[in-house]
Amino acid sequence: MLTPEFSSCSTELEKITAPIQIAFSNLAVGALLLLPLYRFEIGDIPLLIGLGLIPTAIPFTLLSYGMARVKVEKGSVIGLLEPVTAGAVGYIAFREMLTDIQLLGSVMILSAVFIALNEKSEQ
Repeated sequence: MLTPEFSSCSTELEKITAPIQIAFSNLAVGALLLLPLYRFEIGDIPLLIGLGLIPTAIPFTLLSYGMARVKVEKGSVIGLLEPVTAGAVGYIAFREMLTDIQLLGSVMILSAVFIALNEKSEQ
């Protein structure tokens, strides 16, 4: 939902700040905001480190690096592919079957992204 806003801000911040600093500050603020909701136990530390690095810090850092090299308009449109990618990964890795509505939504998203990227490249 915030992909376009993140795209605009990260592109501007990339000019004065390293991508790793942007990713770290965004993740630190998010973690601090969620901390009061978490019931902490000592055995959870490896799980928290794993969840903090693999599905959170690494992709967010890569996104910051990518946004520095792509125009804001294209970056925000490409960001819309996330649910389609998640559905494909779920199908391939976990054998999750997509419903007809999900397949229709994926086709609609792919079509919209294709049209948007082609219109912007023609201008």
